[in-house]
Amino acid sequence: MAHFASIFEPSHCTRKIVGFDSVRMLTSAIGHRNGNRVIGHVPKHERVKGDICVTVPACLD
Repeated sequence: MAHFASIFEPSHCTRKIVGFDSVRMLTSAIGHRNGNRVIGHVPKHERVKGDICVTVPACLD
């Protein structure tokens, strides 16, 4: 998803991609992706731990 965002909005560096992860698979992918970005020091991804059915309502509040 973050790759598509960089293709369609290459100059938009403040928009964040939020991923919901219950098995910690996104952590390494996010780190790898940030290492390959030109402005990798600017956070582009946010990982929310837990089941999406439980955490989405809490994030929307």
